[in-house]
Amino acid sequence: MKNKNPLTSLEILNKKFVAKAPGYDPEEVDLFLDEVREQFRTLEKSINEQMPLLISEVEKLRDYKKRYEELLVRYQTLEKKVQVLDKSAYTAKAKLELLMRIDALEKALYKLGRDPTKIK
Repeated sequence: MKNKNPLTSLEILNKKFVAKAPGYDPEEVDLFLDEVREQFRTLEKSINEQMPLLISEVEKLRDYKKRYEELLVRYQTLEKKVQVLDKSAYTAKAKLELLMRIDALEKALYKLGRDPTKIK
């Protein structure tokens, strides 16, 4: 049996069964349904109390997801910039090392009495 709409505690309370011989004791069925109804009302109350919290948490989760996606894009952009800086830093370091080596060679030539600016 499949209901399109979920049962309510009122529907459980108002449900009537036709007695047929030899069937179930109507009072026993009513007592059981009263117990089911009471538990159902407790569940409904709990769900209704928790729903605003659930909605709030879902909204927070959406906000966190949006923030995560923004941060991911920013991270990827920064990562590309770091790669460019790493390459340029490597180039600058290589140029500095070459200049330091040239300077050392010029000093060595001056010590030998040769002017490096006049070497062709």
